[in-house]
Amino acid sequence: MILPPAVLRTLLRLGLSLLAAMLSAQALAGVADDINEIERAHGADSDVVISKIAGMESAARKSGGVDLRVFLAAWGYAHAMTGGRAVAEAAASELEDQGVRTKDNETLAAAYTLRANILELQGRTRVARDWVAKAVPLALHSSDLSLRYWVATSAGFGAYQSGALEEALAMFQSALSAAEETKDDRRQAQTHISMASLLLTLKDSAGAMRHAEAAFRFAQAGKQFSLAAEAKALEALVAEAQGDTERQRKATEASIALSKDVGGPAAQLGVLLNLSDLNLRVRNFAAARAQADQALALARSLNDEPGQATAELNLGFALIGLGKIVEGRRIAEHGVAYYRKIDSRSDVLATLNQYGEILERAGDAGHALKVVREAQAIEDEMLRGDRQRTVVEMQQRYEAEKRSKEIELLNRDNALKTAELGRQQMARRSSWLLAVVLALASIIAILLYGRVRRANQQLAAKNADLEFMSKHDPLTGLFNRRHFTSLLEALPPELPHRREEDADDLVRAVFLLDIDHFKQINDNHGHRDGDAVLVEVARRLRETLRDSETVVRWGGEEFLVLAPAIRRAHLDELATRLLHTVGAAAISTYGPALRVTTSIGYSPLELPGDPSEPDWERALHRADLALFLAKRRGRNQAIGVCTFCDAEAIERNDDAALPPSIPGPAVA
Repeated sequence: MILPPAVLRTLLRLGLSLLAAMLSAQALAGVADDINEIERAHGADSDVVISKIAGMESAARKSGGVDLRVFLAAWGYAHAMTGGRAVAEAAASELEDQGVRTKDNETLAAAYTLRANILELQGRTRVARDWVAKAVPLALHSSDLSLRYWVATSAGFGAYQSGALEEALAMFQSALSAAEETKDDRRQAQTHISMASLLLTLKDSAGAMRHAEAAFRFAQAGKQFSLAAEAKALEALVAEAQGDTERQRKATEASIALSKDVGGPAAQLGVLLNLSDLNLRVRNFAAARAQADQALALARSLNDEPGQATAELNLGFALIGLGKIVEGRRIAEHGVAYYRKIDSRSDVLATLNQYGEILERAGDAGHALKVVREAQAIEDEMLRGDRQRTVVEMQQRYEAEKRSKEIELLNRDNALKTAELGRQQMARRSSWLLAVVLALASIIAILLYGRVRRANQQLAAKNADLEFMSKHDPLTGLFNRRHFTSLLEALPPELPHRREEDADDLVRAVFLLDIDHFKQINDNHGHRDGDAVLVEVARRLRETLRDSETVVRWGGEEFLVLAPAIRRAHLDELATRLLHTVGAAAISTYGPALRVTTSIGYSPLELPGDPSEPDWERALHRADLALFLAKRRGRNQAIGVCTFCDAEAIERNDDAALPPSIPGPAVA
């Protein structure tokens, strides 16, 4: 379940505690110590944190080391929480550069985790998990307990958001161990809250209740009233799951009463939003609806637009879960419209991902597909921006290295000139010394030439690597989605054919393949086995295709096959071959051999009877719709949109006229 943007920000403020998490108990000094005190007093209010630490930058840069690491992490995270993405990303980049330059794993772990937090706030959970996964091995064996706490909490939160609940449990347990060693009441309360929420999702109500009670004890000891209110809210949810209505009533009343100690109606609104969202996560839609109704009324009385939008989203999602799909969509669309109005792409993306998941679970496949398409378009646009920035950053690094080598060579050249002047003076005194100096100068010149040549060769190799990386997927070695556009541009505008009668028979076509139940492979066997499956599927696809046909890693567990010239009669044959190529034999992994199947949607560029000009974007759209239909029909099958009638039927979702499926290999 992907949390609504407003609730996500609340949990990140209360759950990650970035500023304190960056401080090493063994190395607190100066700026780091001051930032620690600011965090303890104002950690939940990022605007106050920014104003109070702004004047510390000069001292942090002068001190360097831990002080600079703490400042950059705090500065970047606080700006990410207040919408200053550019400042946050600049801080993350500087942390990464500092970590690479000093070969300091703890600084690199801080940089990667900050990037993950920035992406999580944008609703880009999948990419955020990739970054925090790089930080985990660098930090979890560190002697810096605070860094271990931050990284483990971030990794656990990302896994929880993505549905990898066992991984989330392991990370939260690691975070709790670090929090207990630091003896910090706030951190222990935060981690117990995370554990309670996770165990409630795992249907372990007894374990969830123990952690909710522990969270409340530590929150009270640390005078963290907002955390105490959230702990009581969780206790109410667990009590409801256990059927203890009296305890549920008392815990709910206590949560609302505690919220009054941290800001009155606004804090009550936050508690109600958290309660409704937690109930959505455990699919208690009736309770989620009641709490969202109360939150909506309170947000309207406070004239709180973000709170009203989040309450409308929760109310709409609850109604959809209760089967009132039309009414729920109407109310949820009000909430989505707010984030569209403020032009917050990251908030729209997070909201649409949750919206599509709710609709699909409720059986409204048509609207779910529409919502998922919009979310995919937004994420693709954001990924393109990330890739462009990555390429620019890499090129800048290469240019910086080149300039550094040039300066080094210039300095050596100046030294050589100085030596030459000395040689001339010595020549007046001794002819044999002149010969020695000339010989030494020749050797130095040869060495310098060799170094320059090696530097140019290394730069050329790095540029070649950069060019390759921009076109290929690093895991499978296939062309990537970005390079697919250049492949299309290189195709001739008209399909070449040797005989006139081939003009209507030869077509260009695309096949979209999606590995079935790939998330279960990662969850049950681990990402290493998941990567092994992706590599082997890519190898099988390359071997079964002709030289003229191209396979592209489209993203995640999706692949695309481009057939630049194929007979219409052979489209179904190629789809059948692809199904059996992937699914006929088990795949060897680091663990047990796995039987993997795919779902395929395909369509030619040229459709008979289509009044429109052939267009690759429409062909891809048709193939994607066919893939979605294949998954909806049960997976391990291929569906083709090969005529204009097929295209019209699948666009209208006309069950009677939809194209038939080609079954995949039988799976025992």
